Amino acid sequence: PHQIPTSARSCKNMQTAYDSIFAASPGTTRGQTTVLSIDAKGEKLVYGSQRCVVIRSVADPLKAELYSEHAKEVTVAKISPSGFYVASGDVSGLVKIWSYDNPEHPIKFEGQVFSGAVCDLQWSPDSQRVVAVGDGRESFGRVFTWDTGSSVGEVAGHSKKILSCDFKPSRPFQIITSSEDLQVAMHAGPPFKFAQSLKAHTKFVNCVRYSPDGERFCTVGSDMKAYVFESKGGEKVGELVGHKGTIYAVAWAPDGSKLVTASADKTVMFWDGATYACLGSTSFSPKPAAEDMQVGVVWAGSTVISLSLRGELSFIDPSNPAAVSKTVRGHNKSVTCLAAEGGVVVAASYDGLVNRFQVGSTESKRLEGKGHSNAVVDMAISGSEVISVGLDDTLRTTGLEMMEPSPNALSLGGQPSGLAVLPDRSGAVVATNKGVLLCKSAGGGAWSVAVTVPTAGWTANGVAVSPNGQEVAVGGDDNNVHLFSLSPSALTPGPLLSAHGSPVTKVAYSPDGRLLASGDAGKEVIVWDTAAQKPVNRELVYHQARITCLCWAPDSNRLASGSLDTKVIVWDMQRGTKDRVLLDRAHLGGVNAVRFVEACKLVSTGADGNIKIWVV
Repeated sequence: PHQIPTSARSCKNMQTAYDSIFAASPGTTRGQTTVLSIDAKGEKLVYGSQRCVVIRSVADPLKAELYSEHAKEVTVAKISPSGFYVASGDVSGLVKIWSYDNPEHPIKFEGQVFSGAVCDLQWSPDSQRVVAVGDGRESFGRVFTWDTGSSVGEVAGHSKKILSCDFKPSRPFQIITSSEDLQVAMHAGPPFKFAQSLKAHTKFVNCVRYSPDGERFCTVGSDMKAYVFESKGGEKVGELVGHKGTIYAVAWAPDGSKLVTASADKTVMFWDGATYACLGSTSFSPKPAAEDMQVGVVWAGSTVISLSLRGELSFIDPSNPAAVSKTVRGHNKSVTCLAAEGGVVVAASYDGLVNRFQVGSTESKRLEGKGHSNAVVDMAISGSEVISVGLDDTLRTTGLEMMEPSPNALSLGGQPSGLAVLPDRSGAVVATNKGVLLCKSAGGGAWSVAVTVPTAGWTANGVAVSPNGQEVAVGGDDNNVHLFSLSPSALTPGPLLSAHGSPVTKVAYSPDGRLLASGDAGKEVIVWDTAAQKPVNRELVYHQARITCLCWAPDSNRLASGSLDTKVIVWDMQRGTKDRVLLDRAHLGGVNAVRFVEACKLVSTGADGNIKIWVV
């Protein structure tokens, strides 16, 4: 019998614990720096992705914690030098300071710092004060105590949005800020007061960072320039010459002996901390695209982590900068669908990005070449291929090994809502807003529509094919499950299964073919006996919103359902609803797909861009 693991029991205000996670990648915006940060020990990488703060292990990126209490998109997050608290800011100008070491993450302070987005923030070295900068009406920055939010001076000297800030890591304390007004301002304190401004840059100054000993700081800008100044008097002591594009970010090595910069010229460059000579650079593709622009960088112990506009995190060994030692991929938009088979997971997000992951490994591959031009709606693994349908109204195939799409795309003549591959892999059934299509594969990525059954008076939502390949079930917006009999060249409408009180959104056959599950927009899941065509279980009513996905376990006894209510529920047909496993707050914004990868292992994804592996 399946015991409910302790990880699957949920507390009132805590997310359920997952086994491992392909965490969402950092949010990126073209033309802007994405702030990455590292804890004091150099072990945790911290960043914002949509409404989540992601804290992931540098040594094992499959281990990550999520904090999802922000109502708006998170722009920056940093762990205090003491390691006990995190300060995080979002696009609405709100800063939250919350406990990191307490698993319930209680909030210590929460305040509206200014009216626009928080662009950057930093802790004082004694973890007592926080400086936050960004876009406001009255001011562009604030310095306040971490626990009460009381002001400890003012950030002045700028006339436009402040893009970056840093706290001098040694006494006497000092703050530097950089802005769209092309200036760098130095503030002495506490209480902090404007001391002087530096006008070396001729375009936006995107990032400023102190050296670990606090003696110097480096500024980088959109003018392709990087300068090093003395902290004491603001005297320029060096320049980093070599980038051919906007420089978005800079970081110092923990011992201050080197610097690293990330640029829109699609390179990361390493510099000597004493002579400021270039020590080498890293390129990320033989034919770099705009998405390979590097928009963020941090130095974590003996590893440098750089972020591309696409959202890929590249791990680089500073002693061998010519090669990227590891690339960690993820999605930073809502993941719309996924397919899983034999430990391989393929996921697609609404921006059309498709990634292949391996359960238990950081190894991943991105779809190269022309795939869907719009969101991918549904996908399935069929042998050595991935078959997918998208909002560009096409069906496409992609080689699973190399993730290279076939040049052939089959026009569906309507907007697809679901895809089911035939058991013998000779074709697929696709539900669209115009009808139900039987599509046949001619091999080599070539497909044709063999049969079209128009849906007059109703619209098809989800679709499933029985394991024996003789029956097709389609969810309808007329509250019915429509059954069709299937032969190699025909799709014949059959009986209706009528018990739902709202549009049927998803359908799924059990692997042994005896049961059919259907979920609806009114949060109910019904299980049918396929032979008798009668409901056998109508007690699966514990979701609170539309059912978005269904998947049976290999044993045909357990069924996983996901919903817009952020929950995944695993139901046991023999034990009844009292033994259901609730994965609470599985995905912020709603669950979009669930798949069993093993008898007791489930993968899920949703609007938050995270892909989680659960042991159930």
